[in-house]
Amino acid sequence: QTVFQSLNLVPGLNFTNNDPYGSSGGNVRVRGFDGNRVSLTQDGVPLNDTGNYAIFTNQLVDPEYIERATVNTGTTDVDSPTASATGGTINTVTRKPYEDLTFSAGAAVGSFNYQRFIGVIDSGEYNGTSAFGGVSFQEYDKFKGPGELQKTQGNARIYQEIGADSFVSMIGHYNENRNNFY
Repeated sequence: QTVFQSLNLVPGLNFTNNDPYGSSGGNVRVRGFDGNRVSLTQDGVPLNDTGNYAIFTNQLVDPEYIERATVNTGTTDVDSPTASATGGTINTVTRKPYEDLTFSAGAAVGSFNYQRFIGVIDSGEYNGTSAFGGVSFQEYDKFKGPGELQKTQGNARIYQEIGADSFVSMIGHYNENRNNFY
C-alpha cells in the first residue's frame, strides 16, 4: 500500500485508493480540499506535479523507508516550498540507515494474483557514514476488467554525520509503474 493508508486515520484527511493494492494511485482530500490544493513533500522536497499540482500516491517511497509522516491541516507553514498548500501540507521523512549491517527481505501474496517482493540492505555505520539500498517489485491483476499492474521501485540513501546535530545526506528514488487504466 502507501503511507496514505496510515494517514487516513488523521482527522480531516481522507484517502481512497483506486485499486486494492495502491499501484493505480488514489485520491487525497484534506478538510475538503482536493490533492491539488495540498502540498506533498518528501524530506522537504515538493512532490506535487508542476503543471496542475496533482498528487500521485502510487509514486511515493515504499513504506519500509519512511520514518514518519506529518500532516498540517489548514494553513501552511511560512517556509513551505510550494504554491499548492491552500488545504494543508503532508510531509514524509526518509528513515536513517541502520547502525548495524542488516539485510531484510519480504514477500507477499494475495487476491487478484498479487505478488510483492522486497529486499533491503543497510551497510551499518563506519566513521559516521551509513547507507541503505533496496528494490521492490509487485504485480497483480486488475480487479475490474482485463490487464495487470506492475510496479518496480528502488530506493537508496547515504548518510554522513557532521558534528553532534548536523548531517549530510543523499537520497535516490526510482519508480516505474506499468498499469492498465480502468
